[in-house]
Amino acid sequence: MLLKCSRVSFARQKWCPAILSLAIIVANASAISAQPLDTEKLNAVEANVLPPVLVEGPRQYEKLSDYYHAANPELTFRIEHARAAFENKQPRPFRMVTLIAGDAGVGKTFMKKKVFSTDYPSREVCRFDVRDLYEIWESQGKVHSKPDLFCRDTVLSSLPAMRDANWQGLYDYLEQKKASFYVIDSLDEVHPDDYVSLLEQVDRFALKSDRDFVHVVVLGRGFAFRDYWQKTLGHFSSSSLNLFMLDPPDFRTTGDLLVSTWNYHRFAHKLRWNSDADRDFSLQDFQQWAKLDFRREGRFQDLICTPADAVDPCAEAALSRLITSCRYPQSAFENLAGNSFLREIVAHKVREGVELDERSIMLEYFDKWLVRDTKSGNRPSPANPRHIKLYLHLLEDLAAKVMREDRVDSHGFFSLHDDETIDCEFKGQPMSFQAHQILDRSGLKHLDPRAPGARRYRFEPIWLHQVLVESYNRRTLSAVTKTTPAAHGP
Repeated sequence: MLLKCSRVSFARQKWCPAILSLAIIVANASAISAQPLDTEKLNAVEANVLPPVLVEGPRQYEKLSDYYHAANPELTFRIEHARAAFENKQPRPFRMVTLIAGDAGVGKTFMKKKVFSTDYPSREVCRFDVRDLYEIWESQGKVHSKPDLFCRDTVLSSLPAMRDANWQGLYDYLEQKKASFYVIDSLDEVHPDDYVSLLEQVDRFALKSDRDFVHVVVLGRGFAFRDYWQKTLGHFSSSSLNLFMLDPPDFRTTGDLLVSTWNYHRFAHKLRWNSDADRDFSLQDFQQWAKLDFRREGRFQDLICTPADAVDPCAEAALSRLITSCRYPQSAFENLAGNSFLREIVAHKVREGVELDERSIMLEYFDKWLVRDTKSGNRPSPANPRHIKLYLHLLEDLAAKVMREDRVDSHGFFSLHDDETIDCEFKGQPMSFQAHQILDRSGLKHLDPRAPGARRYRFEPIWLHQVLVESYNRRTLSAVTKTTPAAHGP
């Protein structure tokens, strides 16, 4: 299996017809108003930002959760502090709200399952997704679908929203529960008009009630917390209310890769023993199996997974070579969802006998993110193709605009103001879309909601910025060619 890690221009790229990103080249949904952009600065940004390749060496930790704890020491300390206070029954009263913001796919839901000890009585823990609660409320007529990314009658995505902005449904729901620990996930999967209200209901329940002990953890993407945090900052002590950014695990060695691979196959493919389903398939077991190149022999004949051929020795070897020789996969690999996407792409290419070309991997990765954000944010994608060309052009135009206006710093960050728009033409009509709304639920960016002032973004992985700008350049050149008389021949 050949690896191609050098940057290849789109003009020389062999395109796969199955990749949706071909639509970026041929779509004609928005007006083109600028010349192609030089992407040399983005190459320099990538050189600054991309993590180093994995090196040969032992693993740092035994479990994936340990990597998260190491990457987030202050958050870990806070959670352990609340746990100790509960178990020691002091101090009382104890009331705390912990907000955990994170980029798309970074591992927020994984952390949700790890926040509280599983040996607590079930009555002490209440876990739920906001989106699931909204589905119940929708059946009761209290929630409806509301446009999120739109211009007049052109709606690219809609999300569930409360019909009555003053309704205190979440507060009432929490009050009915008699738990001590509450974990609320997927805040960002409902309409942004509701974020401040929902979080105010949480702090009213947790911090202003007469309960003896309560700790509420709320998880979501960064943009869902921003307005509430800017509004609330200084109203509560950091010990009672605080907002954390969840950092991804820091993989450095081939030993860390082994831990990641073990975790992936255990959960994605239900890797387990056949004759003793209750016995854990440990990291040590997986390490021994890896030394046998994942052959089903000896005691590993008793091993099963779904599907049976999910652990492909050739795919695992190809992934190892890729991530120890090229920098660009590492930024995706440390993201929990991106880790899975990268593995799926490599495994598919190995099965098909296709070389691991950098650009095709990036484009397939991009398409997988689009599909993922259809599920969480109702955005256009191969699974939801209505207005996909317009959506892709908006992303490209935004990426190109901040480059053209020299707003991208040496680490890829750029600011967007709340009233900033991306203007285009669609079906002969001029349209404007709020720039931050295009990015917020795209799943393609990093935003720290704690930072004051204008929203400060960076595309994640960082190389997606260049993918979008180069697609914009192709579209620009294509339009120029079509409007140049000489291009049509005699």
